[in-house]
Amino acid sequence: MRIDGEDWIADAGFGGSYSPPMKLFDGSSASGPDDAEFRLSLTDDHGWLLERRGDHKATDGRTTHDDWQAQYSFTLEKVAAVDVELSNHWTSTSPASRFTNLSVVSLCLPSGFAALTDRHYSRRNGDQHVEADLESATAYRLRLNFVFGIVLDEVEVMGLGLY
Repeated sequence: MRIDGEDWIADAGFGGSYSPPMKLFDGSSASGPDDAEFRLSLTDDHGWLLERRGDHKATDGRTTHDDWQAQYSFTLEKVAAVDVELSNHWTSTSPASRFTNLSVVSLCLPSGFAALTDRHYSRRNGDQHVEADLESATAYRLRLNFVFGIVLDEVEVMGLGLY
């Protein structure tokens, strides 16, 4: 997107974290509310590359250390609608997709990030970090409601197959 004559990138979410809005130029950097650092670089091989450095426990488990990790690459070329449709179809139907195997909820907070993956809850707010496995459907329903604003009844929660 373009704001005041400058190009920006905004990412709605990737992995177990998200990147803050960043100006789109080689070497651009920003910090997220979970204190992770992000940087953009323009490469010869992949076009634009977004990298993240921060606590690997704040991600979805695919990152195993706190050093710079490539998140994804992209170009500024137009994408055909059929390619977006195919990617969305794969994400929502493939047995290899984490979204068909896990119940995933996440939320960007003013100073951190909260996530609920199956029964595992984690929340980072500045220096505070909370992790817990929710042991009952009632605890799960309350966490969904009060943290994420999602209201499910007991039958709906039981239908998720987590308890």
